[in-house]
Amino acid sequence: AVAELPAKAGRLTHSFPTLNTGPYAVFLFHDENADEDLNVSGNRLLEGAGATGASRVESEPNFLQASVYPGPVNVKIFYEK
Repeated sequence: AVAELPAKAGRLTHSFPTLNTGPYAVFLFHDENADEDLNVSGNRLLEGAGATGASRVESEPNFLQASVYPGPVNVKIFYEK
């Protein structure tokens, strides 16, 4: 499933009612320039990104590490400095 939400400071919430079985993984990014692409320069993120199972900006969890089941899921967006 895919969703596009307007950016705002603080916490955003979205529901995917059709995701009622699992496992699944969540990836999200802050498309700061609205080009519908996660912009990078070499290996450096130019926009914020996050995924289930990621504990820091450098994290690249595999599907098993990122797997979650239906219900509330928190994903933190990381920004490189």
